[in-house]
Amino acid sequence: MNVLGAQPHDELVVGRPAGRAHEDITCVFVQRIARAGISASNVGHTFVLPPSGRIFTGHSIDRIGAHTGGRNTGSAGICLLGNYETNRPTPQQEAALAWLLQHGVTNGWWRKPPLNGGHRDVKATACPGRYAYERIPAVNALAAGAPAPAPSTPAPRRPVLAYGSRGAAVGELQTFLKALGLYTGAIDRSYGPATQRAVRA
Repeated sequence: MNVLGAQPHDELVVGRPAGRAHEDITCVFVQRIARAGISASNVGHTFVLPPSGRIFTGHSIDRIGAHTGGRNTGSAGICLLGNYETNRPTPQQEAALAWLLQHGVTNGWWRKPPLNGGHRDVKATACPGRYAYERIPAVNALAAGAPAPAPSTPAPRRPVLAYGSRGAAVGELQTFLKALGLYTGAIDRSYGPATQRAVRA
């Protein structure tokens, strides 16, 4: 049975995606899957946290994920986007993760706030990366302390693009849409009919 119902999770495992992840592409991908109602097995983690500290829902909290082989029933998986063998988690990620751990207890999603560990504790892998793994005790201390402030929504960083726009930002958009499999045209830095169709897809 796929539904966990009201049963709170006993374990919380932190991981990261394989290889480098581009925050915007990955977050939009997660959002598109959720909007499409695709089954939970397509988004293995329960929550996804990019370096900005935003929190995205992967699969629904009441479904069994596919984040930690052999440990998915009774556990929730939290993915930190990035390569934490070479980079350190951001303070925004750590604060958002502490808030999420407390929020999960408040909502009955899991029994207690601490992370139980990383993928490397249950599988032969470097995941979640040495720098993320070494921060687990610090995140657990934040989650065990005073209520963490809710993450804020970052201000938009990109210009508003529309039909007829030209330039580097349009090229970046086309590259982004191509990575999602929505755009098949040339990266010509011109927001024309093909780019518009991909944006509306």
